[in-house]
Amino acid sequence: PSITSINSDNFKGILNHYGKLWDGIIMIHPLPKEIVDYLVLRYPCVSTVEQRSSVNLNCIDIDHYQGMSYLIDYLYESGHKRIAFYSIKYKFLQSWVLRRAGAYFEKMTRLGLNIKDSDMINVRPNEMVSLEESFDKAIKAIEGGVTAFVCAADHQAYELIKGLEKRGYRIPEDVSICGYDGTKIDNNSQRICSVKIPNHDIGYFATERLFEYIRKRFSSTHHTLLACNIIKGTTVGTKRY
Repeated sequence: PSITSINSDNFKGILNHYGKLWDGIIMIHPLPKEIVDYLVLRYPCVSTVEQRSSVNLNCIDIDHYQGMSYLIDYLYESGHKRIAFYSIKYKFLQSWVLRRAGAYFEKMTRLGLNIKDSDMINVRPNEMVSLEESFDKAIKAIEGGVTAFVCAADHQAYELIKGLEKRGYRIPEDVSICGYDGTKIDNNSQRICSVKIPNHDIGYFATERLFEYIRKRFSSTHHTLLACNIIKGTTVGTKRY
């Protein structure tokens, strides 16, 4: 993820040594636009995460809105009305963060819930802050009335939990936190409320689509969204007003 240019020695070495042997590529991580554009013009490609690019790209991803809707509905049913969106700063803008932030904004709007600018942490490119600063922003949001956070990914949620607990907050007694991905946890962590992504199905359908695209190189590209499920976990508490 730290390599952001197609002209880097890493990419040049891979392409020079192995590129001539490839029939196609499955992209399993977000990549910078320059790299996506370069690869898609030279190989049949399928991505398992949404990549923003100037060229057509086959994509097998999850329905981000469905997953976010599950989380916010669960929080809302638990009494939460001020729900914030939290992410962390990455080396380059992650399209999946924006996709989930957009889903958050849409769902909150559909429910008629208020969103303040301070309720969206590390979403706007010109307002990105460090991890410690993001904890400070989260605390200010809590002091301003936020009772729950939806994080763009599970690893972000676990960092936020650690940061808030070090500052004296209890999860979920004082604030509720949701993640996104449904990743495995270590034995010392709470089971976070999250969305389980069907990784096996994504891999299967991405491979199937790549084989099809290799056979029909200039057919139209496909964008397929798969369903996901909520994991309620132990990090959401009931809020009574």
